[in-house]
Amino acid sequence: MATVPSVLMIVARDRAELYERLCQAFANDRAIAVLLDRRHGQRRGASMTVTAEQRCAERRRRHIEEDLRSLGWATTRAS
Repeated sequence: MATVPSVLMIVARDRAELYERLCQAFANDRAIAVLLDRRHGQRRGASMTVTAEQRCAERRRRHIEEDLRSLGWATTRAS
């Protein structure tokens, strides 16, 4: 049975060399999955109504985006 990773390490799309190094560094650690960021632009239009639950997720996503810009990588718990 395959082990599901508990941590996702997301690497900015423009940091391919970092992605390769992290893949090698965590190749044997099944608790961590290294992913290249695949997102493109904003996903939502400005006129959309947002519930309180979505706002929490949006706040977490902002931290990831800030880390991707400043560090080139971010981590989050897998759900």
